[in-house]
Amino acid sequence: MTITRTGAEAGVRDGTTRAPCSALGQDDDSQLDALRATASRGTRSSARRSAPASAEGPVRGGARTAREVKAHAPHCRVIFTVYEMKRLGRDAAELTVLADHLTAHGLVLEMLAGPPPGIYDPTGPGKLLFAFFAAMAETERENIPESTLEGLDTAARKGKHGGRPPVITADMLHTVFRCRAGGESVEQIQPDLITPTSKRKGHNSSVTSIYRALAEHAKREAYPEAVEAAHADFAALKARDVPAPRTADQSEPTRYLAVLRFEEGGPAVIGEWTDDAPALRTYRGWVGLYGSQDSVVIRLIEVSDGREHVLRGR
Repeated sequence: MTITRTGAEAGVRDGTTRAPCSALGQDDDSQLDALRATASRGTRSSARRSAPASAEGPVRGGARTAREVKAHAPHCRVIFTVYEMKRLGRDAAELTVLADHLTAHGLVLEMLAGPPPGIYDPTGPGKLLFAFFAAMAETERENIPESTLEGLDTAARKGKHGGRPPVITADMLHTVFRCRAGGESVEQIQPDLITPTSKRKGHNSSVTSIYRALAEHAKREAYPEAVEAAHADFAALKARDVPAPRTADQSEPTRYLAVLRFEEGGPAVIGEWTDDAPALRTYRGWVGLYGSQDSVVIRLIEVSDGREHVLRGR
């Protein structure tokens, strides 16, 4: 076994955590406790929560800090600690590339839980074992949406429907329409609207929420076919039958790729979306994290009709 536990060796340990889904009330307190416990191993340790979900990647701040410490103290053994392997990236390729990137900068990667725990060994057997467990972590992540849909379907059959309660209910929207028909403006109506549910229960609804509810109602009225199509697609998903993309000529939809390579011709981490917004966010996050390194290749690519167009990058 080439992956070993850490001993009481002098050095610096920098740890980072990430909550699986803060929107669902999940937190990372257990991860923080595990990271703080490493302070008793004879190293100077620091544990922190990672950037929020809207930022680019769970290791961005921690990895940057570890590299800065290593640059200022090259003689020091710097250990970058995560709670478990799947906190490093979204798929096996990203996990492997990031682990090798940390090793190339002289950083020691440590995982506290899950397979494989301990120090990452970048030599042959250790690298193969890491790649094996990275593939297992990717498979586990891919099964999350299916498990979530199964749970939602089971809850729906029991009469439990999740999701955030609407700020503007149907009754409130009816009141808005009635008051506007009487000549009142949204600003005049707003003080009389009290939110009955959600975190703002008992408070006045904001003008922005009212306008948003009006816009959504107008969209439903203007495009009833789209609403029906969305319901049909959701029913197909629950039946585990992924619907085909709805396009005018049934051609392949445009795809957007964010590509990260730590050297030209090297292994690539590739993210793929049908919307340019998440692809652009990922591209900007990688530029912010790795853009200062000359050897790194980061590109944003549009794939349309089988042809690739580089939108941004070098």
